[in-house]
Amino acid sequence: MRRLLERVRGAQRLGVENRLILLGYVSATQFNREYRRAYGLPPGQDAARLRARPAAAGQVPVLLDGSGAKP
Repeated sequence: MRRLLERVRGAQRLGVENRLILLGYVSATQFNREYRRAYGLPPGQDAARLRARPAAAGQVPVLLDGSGAKP
């Protein structure tokens, strides 16, 4: 799994939907539905929540898109 995530992160030139396909999802809709079911929020809202909260002990959460949340 780790190697797959590294491969997907390294695929910066690919769009989000193509990265999701590499992970085995059929569509962005399927990913959004399953993410919401697992975490209680759609991925966009969860990313915004992570960016809005202060980092604990100087750590910056890293999002799947490779960006760090702003403390």
